[in-house]
Amino acid sequence: MHLTSNKEKHQDFINKIANVLENYKDALFVLFPHDYRVYDALLSDKVMCQKIYDELTGRGLDVINAYDLQNEIDVKSVIGLCDLLITCRMHIAIASFSKNVPVISFVYQGKFEGLYAFYNFRHNLMFEKDSFDNDELKSAIDYLLNNNCTAIIKKRNKKILELSEKNFEFLSNKTDNYQDVMCVLNKYLYKEDLLCKQ
Repeated sequence: MHLTSNKEKHQDFINKIANVLENYKDALFVLFPHDYRVYDALLSDKVMCQKIYDELTGRGLDVINAYDLQNEIDVKSVIGLCDLLITCRMHIAIASFSKNVPVISFVYQGKFEGLYAFYNFRHNLMFEKDSFDNDELKSAIDYLLNNNCTAIIKKRNKKILELSEKNFEFLSNKTDNYQDVMCVLNKYLYKEDLLCKQ
């Protein structure tokens, strides 16, 4: 989970999230603070994660607050072990999809719609953080837990690699090691050797 909220409305948001997550008593919840900036009107991710941690553990749920992960490689490694991610942040949603892990997002500023249109899930996985319905959120979680979406995500991630490779086609005429360049870029972006010569 990775969530940010307005200072005045955060407790209502936490309570609604906790009411839904209480249905998953056998789950281990991992909280990922992602943005450490301090805002006037918003709680920082670190503070929000601690408040969610307190609420969930107070309800007897198993929770890890992963605030001490050192970098994006560590975060992506842990995300890769998860069944799904719930977030308000676009970049961590993209990181999750890059690890073939499905994402439920609380959307804002029209940032997520294109991402979800690209992956084309058969269930609504986007919610307004101030007005979401608990039953609809639970339905989305159940959908992801009961349907293996990895194949859909992998197929779309392959398409992303194909499209991104086209951005570097101009190099193919200028260098003999075009494939090596693509391999290095792929390792940097996805931490995988999908385009490397075997």
